[in-house]
Amino acid sequence: FEQVEFEDVCGKVDLKNRTLHLRNLGMRALDADMKAVMVYRADSVRGGYIGFDFKIRDINIAKLVDFIPSMDTIVPMLRSFKGRVQFDVAAEARLDSNTYFTFGHAYKRGQLSIDGW
Repeated sequence: FEQVEFEDVCGKVDLKNRTLHLRNLGMRALDADMKAVMVYRADSVRGGYIGFDFKIRDINIAKLVDFIPSMDTIVPMLRSFKGRVQFDVAAEARLDSNTYFTFGHAYKRGQLSIDGW
């Protein structure tokens, strides 16, 4: 993110009962509108929970791949397309006491959607 300039950043931050909630976080970067919601909850000293929903509207595909380099791995053919897309990603996971994703009995869920014209 060191070369990305975010503009018009707005939203609401709630911190209550060991829960950090970013609500309606909106911004503009890479000539696209972005919106996000994020929740981090420290359930106990042994771990917590994180979940987020991130949307980018009308972003150029090349800028998306530069912004999120792992897109080349997730969707290898993406660079071969031209144009603008709608990008949605959501995920949630349990965290251990070091805020690492837990493995084994924990759950991790995610969803990715890219829609273009």
